Amino acid sequence: MSSIKPFLKSNLHINSFKSKLLATKQRKISSIFSYADLITTQPEVNDKTIKKRTMTFAWLKNIKIINLNFQNSKDLSDKGLFYISQSLEKLHSLQTLIIDFARCDKITEKGIQSLKEAIKRLKSLKKLHINFHGCTQVADDGLIHLGEGIQSLARLEDLNLNFSGCYHITDYGFGRLLQSFKRPFPIRLVCLVFGL
Repeated sequence: MSSIKPFLKSNLHINSFKSKLLATKQRKISSIFSYADLITTQPEVNDKTIKKRTMTFAWLKNIKIINLNFQNSKDLSDKGLFYISQSLEKLHSLQTLIIDFARCDKITEKGIQSLKEAIKRLKSLKKLHINFHGCTQVADDGLIHLGEGIQSLARLEDLNLNFSGCYHITDYGFGRLLQSFKRPFPIRLVCLVFGL
């Protein structure tokens, strides 16, 4: 545990009003955590580096907001998505989850199924934004899995899903995703992007 504290001090970007808290009470970080800076500064993001980096999530159980940016990570596959999902599902206080998988073209329905299992456990989630733009292996089953996860989010208010450039998605998958909105949600904003 002592080796993780210097790692977090040097690699996490916390808003300035939280900087003092980080220096004095690292165990009580509870509001804003940007993982994007940590991920995108690495020379290569792959399944192995993801496994190591997501282990820090266990230490941040009271976190409210997470922003993960894996854009253009060509070596991120379903296995890496499994590690991400395994870590996310433990964050029961999480209210905002933003993930950018744009052009991570090794992601398939199998990886999204792992993500679905994590999303189902995030009962406090109010905002969910996921970008799969250019994930060319994502097809209808990916939408179906994601819809099944969304159905469990009783507090969801803001949903943004981008599947542009996912050429294997058909009207069938889109229709199944829409079926996940049949139950009442407090949802105020839905943005679904499909096409080129």
